[in-house]
Amino acid sequence: MRISVVVAGFAPSEAGRLRRSLATLKRMGTLGGFRDRFVGCVPEGGWDADFAAESHATGFAWPI
Repeated sequence: MRISVVVAGFAPSEAGRLRRSLATLKRMGTLGGFRDRFVGCVPEGGWDADFAAESHATGFAWPI
């Protein structure tokens, strides 16, 4: 969730909703809007588009 705040400019409350959306992915199907926003914001922040696509793995590798 930290990446969504730092890289894509999500508010902490939005990052919380993203986390809950990931947890209920199969039941609720609400991830699409978050993905579109995240992938759209990452290049605007000067980050590589490939980074957006691989951000889930990056999030686990990035030290806190």
